[in-house]
Amino acid sequence: MIEMYPYGAAAHHVAKMLRAESFPLSREDLANRYGDRPIKVSKDEVVPFRTLLGRMGLDRYETAVSFYAALNAAL
Repeated sequence: MIEMYPYGAAAHHVAKMLRAESFPLSREDLANRYGDRPIKVSKDEVVPFRTLLGRMGLDRYETAVSFYAALNAAL
């Protein structure tokens, strides 16, 4: 059986978008700065970054590792 993995390009584009940021960051800060940016989450679906943040669930990300772990789980 083939395992399903998150759409890799989505995490890549988020990482590029956030490359100048330093953690910790709050969900509110991220939404204010990048919330309207479109992120392609599958071959056929594009959502605003704000939507991904809503799926991630935490209000604050202390490290980049915690942020990207939550992002991958949401994808």
